[in-house]
Amino acid sequence: MGGFVVGRTLALSIAFASVLHAAALSAEIKTLSARDGRITIVITGDISPGDADAFKALVKQANDGGKLVGNLRLNSTGGNLLEGVKLAEAVRYAK
Repeated sequence: MGGFVVGRTLALSIAFASVLHAAALSAEIKTLSARDGRITIVITGDISPGDADAFKALVKQANDGGKLVGNLRLNSTGGNLLEGVKLAEAVRYAK
C-alpha cells in the first residue's frame, strides 16, 4: 500500500509540475495603444492552446470599442504547432 501512495503522489506531482510548466511557457498577449488610436497586439513567448482565442478576443474588444488593430508584434521561439496554425488563420481572417 505504501508504494501505491508514493507512486500516486509522484504521478500527481509530475502532472502538477507539467501544468505549471505549460502555464509558464504560454504566450503573453497584450495590447498597446498608439497616439493615432490604432491598437497593436503584442504576443510574446511560446504559442500554446488558447492563444488564438485570446488574440481573437482582443481584436473583437478593439473593434467593439471603435478601434482599429493596425499591427501585430510576434516574439516567439515556437510552441504548439496546431495553435500556431489557428493563430495564423485568425490573423489572416482579421486582415
